[in-house]
Amino acid sequence: MPLKKVKSAMKHKFLTLIATILIVMPLTSCYNAPSHDIVVYKTSSGAKYHTTNCRYVKSNAIEINLSRAIYDGLEPCKVCHPPTKEDLDTLNK
Repeated sequence: MPLKKVKSAMKHKFLTLIATILIVMPLTSCYNAPSHDIVVYKTSSGAKYHTTNCRYVKSNAIEINLSRAIYDGLEPCKVCHPPTKEDLDTLNK
């Protein structure tokens, strides 16, 4: 069998394998949300998360889960005192 046909066949098998993996396996991230979560808010450029009534997010609020905020490395706001990781752990016991 000529080398060109062998390479073509191998390429086809490789692409078929990749397509099968992408179709069969669900695409998940490293982040896994707990069964119960708490909604908090952040700004598009902020490094902290907030409660819904915090003055820092009144006009620029993005809703996220507390577990995601923690995973992303956001810190709790020192003005509005949103729930913390400990609160989330208590909820999920």
